[in-house]
Amino acid sequence: MAAMTIEQYLQVIPNFVFPDNCIQKAMGLNGISAGSLAFSDAVGWERKRDLAEAYMWEQAVGLVSSMAGGKKQVGNRSISAAAIQCTAADRDNWRRNANALRIKWGVDPMDVEIGGISDVSFLWGADCE
Repeated sequence: MAAMTIEQYLQVIPNFVFPDNCIQKAMGLNGISAGSLAFSDAVGWERKRDLAEAYMWEQAVGLVSSMAGGKKQVGNRSISAAAIQCTAADRDNWRRNANALRIKWGVDPMDVEIGGISDVSFLWGADCE
């Protein structure tokens, strides 16, 4: 079995594929190189990985409530993609996940007030898996 890469690890929500540029930003903000193994004993690695994961949970909070699946057709074959729905409870859980990881490493938790603005532009046009 192949080892899990950080790019695979940072896909935190089943049936949803975060765009590459979103994953790359999480890695870049935390000094993680592309293709790194998700599980390493290197000094400081767990902190970098956890904070990148926190960033991904923060991005997940910005997902729209419902994203329809799609259907792609090539010739006489077609592939249907799953739809995704996120509730307020999902977003609260994702925010708690992010905050727990940030607090673990002494980083201020995400402070989002109702009506707050988050940059989730990386998710525009994202597809469900």
